[in-house]
Formats: sequence, structure tokens, C-alpha cells
Amino acid sequence: MKKLFIAILTLIISHSAFSARENVNCTLTRDGGHAWTIKTSIEDEKVFLGNQDEYSFYLKKQSNQYELEIYNRNMPSRQYAQGDMSNGIGWAIWTRDILLEIVCHLK
Repeated sequence: MKKLFIAILTLIISHSAFSARENVNCTLTRDGGHAWTIKTSIEDEKVFLGNQDEYSFYLKKQSNQYELEIYNRNMPSRQYAQGDMSNGIGWAIWTRDILLEIVCHLK
């Protein structure tokens, strides 16, 4: 009986953890054109989205907030965008050399 209770409790906990994962689409544009799109699922861990030029992109979920981290490998420096994903979350940079924009939405 004890083993059955532990098995059921384990299933409930694992189902709760699985259902906490959310599916996210992120699209990056470079100089006005589509560069890449990634579809991923996220829970509480930081997820690597991809690289473009000297930038690396990460997304992290913190309770009901999301944090987009942009790491510039050449500087080195980091920039962040935070939001609740109700309208998505995005970041853009416009320099003399490049125009980059990344936008993430829940699927």
C-alpha cells in the first residue's frame, strides 16, 4: 500500500512539473529580414535560443515572468528584457552596422 501511495504521489508531482512547461516561439530578424525562428519549451531553467553575429540569446521563466537575455560576446555585456508574455517579449538593437530584433510569444 505504501508503494502504491508513493507511486501515485510521484505521478502527480511529475505531471505537475510537466504541465508547468510552456511552449514558446522566438523569431529573430536581421536588417529587416527573417534570420531564424526557434520553437522550444521552457520551465524554470534558462534556455539557449541561438546566436546571431556577436549576440547570444537566452530565455528564462521566473514564476509568471519571462526574461530575455542578450549576451554580446565582443563587449562582453548583457542586456535584458522582461515581461509576462501577454503580448510577447522582445528586444531590438539598431547600430550603424546592424539592425537586430528578437520577439518571443507563447504558442
